[in-house]
Amino acid sequence: LQARFESPERRKEFLDNLVRYELLVYEAKRRGYADDPEVVSARRNIMIQELIKQEVDQPLAGKEISDEEVQAAYDANPKEFDRPAQVRASHIFIKDRAKAAGVLQKAKAGDRTAFTKLARDESEDETTKADGGDLRFFTADAEKPPAAVRDAAFSLDKVGTVYPELIANGGGYHIVMLTGKRAELKRTYEQAKRAIRHKLTRKRKEAAMAALKERLLKEVEVEVDYEALEQVKIDVSDIPAVE
Repeated sequence: LQARFESPERRKEFLDNLVRYELLVYEAKRRGYADDPEVVSARRNIMIQELIKQEVDQPLAGKEISDEEVQAAYDANPKEFDRPAQVRASHIFIKDRAKAAGVLQKAKAGDRTAFTKLARDESEDETTKADGGDLRFFTADAEKPPAAVRDAAFSLDKVGTVYPELIANGGGYHIVMLTGKRAELKRTYEQAKRAIRHKLTRKRKEAAMAALKERLLKEVEVEVDYEALEQVKIDVSDIPAVE
């Protein structure tokens, strides 16, 4: 870095840049930008980051998670680090049975592209139709989609296959296509230890953050009005629902 400024021209350029920087800071302050809400927020965030660095990150820097801790975490619950089988599916939801039966025949005769178009055109599930009925990946015991839809998707072997029957659920009928599969993954200790170390490191930092908060609460009097919070109303009528 020093070698870059051996020549007088480079040193002059560096000095001119410093002058420009200080001039801009001076003018920004003169115009009151130092009190701008975004500037104040950015300054507060930087102060918080420095506090966390000093009070949390640096004290933890010399305390690495030991191999013994990682091994103990794995031994306590080795199945925690496995990944159950998952499938991905798309669906079309229609309330009228006769209409649903007709769409099912079209879906069985077409491919994934045709199914996506059918979902966008015909599905009455407003939360998924814009995405072509995509339900994303889920496990057999997930909370969503409904159990009948999950069972149908898991019963299909080949990606791109449409379940041969209508699935009655939720006041209507689902047409389901399998769009992806992920096999069950059982991780050995060697395969899981990196993820375990990250998890233990994160939990250690979270504990340090919680301890810092508790210490500050004892030093600073804080009053929180949860009753006032209950009175806050947020209008989300124009925001589309997200699954």
